Amino acid sequence: MFRIVSLTTAAVLAASAASASDLRIAYGDLDLATPQGAARLDGRIREAADRLCGGRTSIERLKCRAGVREEALSGLPDRARTEYARGSRAFEA
Repeated sequence: MFRIVSLTTAAVLAASAASASDLRIAYGDLDLATPQGAARLDGRIREAADRLCGGRTSIERLKCRAGVREEALSGLPDRARTEYARGSRAFEA
């Protein structure tokens, strides 16, 4: 099992797996309200999930990656989550 939590204004998410390995997903340098910033965060989350979820069967890996993504995004402060939601969607007027 793993856990991702928000750590203060240092803008870092910490992830720890049962193996006690720690991963940090930095987002303070990204403008999450833009498609580019949201995409960069997605990439960082994918990289963290790949590290945490390696060595599992295909279905376990898919479940693990989805869990990492869900926990990483839910660990974002409300403002960052709102900005990410804006940046993740292409709004057309």
